Amino acid sequence: MLHRLCLVLLLTLAPQAGQAGDITHICATGDTVTAPDSALVERACAALATALPRLAQCHLPRPEPLSILVTDAILGDHPDCMGLFDCKANLIQVLPPSALEQIFRADSPYLRISSTLLFESLIVHEVTHALVYQAMGPDSGPRAQNEFMAYAMQYDFLPDAAREKLLEGRANGGTVTLESINGLILAMAPDAFAARVWFYFSRPENGCDLFGKLIRREMVFDGVHP
Repeated sequence: MLHRLCLVLLLTLAPQAGQAGDITHICATGDTVTAPDSALVERACAALATALPRLAQCHLPRPEPLSILVTDAILGDHPDCMGLFDCKANLIQVLPPSALEQIFRADSPYLRISSTLLFESLIVHEVTHALVYQAMGPDSGPRAQNEFMAYAMQYDFLPDAAREKLLEGRANGGTVTLESINGLILAMAPDAFAARVWFYFSRPENGCDLFGKLIRREMVFDGVHP
């Protein structure tokens, strides 16, 4: 089974305060995290503290506080999701490291990095979805465009050594075009999609400047100017 990072724009989930015994904490950033233990709360808050300034540099400030739920079971019918942002509930859900360790096939590149680091990067991925929605509303472009921004920030968050492990065996990306980072690749091979995203985003002429063009609607993801 392919496990994905999910964006839900139309589904409204029932309010969820977490399971009995969960800890709810307001981070220094003003965002709320609910998790099974204090260590996960601290890691989630630390990931937010690192990611939010970088996201702001990439034209994605966070005007409204977010709620993050760390849970063994993503709410709704999403058994293949590692994380999910529901815009109607303004709720991010992420699997904890203990659950992430159990879900991957033996050949998954995500097994090359620690489950804790993956967990933190998934938070960044879903927070990016949330901030894109806060900036653009429901008309935020094609799904591939939304996932481009989320994977770019997820990989940007990772230490160089961890990112290199995820990219092992991939071409150097010199021939990756924006058109090749498309919905078909996202659906069939999300790991390949993520690698192409990083190769394209990390070019000096792209990066946060490209984010700005997308968010200002100066271009859409297929490269066609409106």
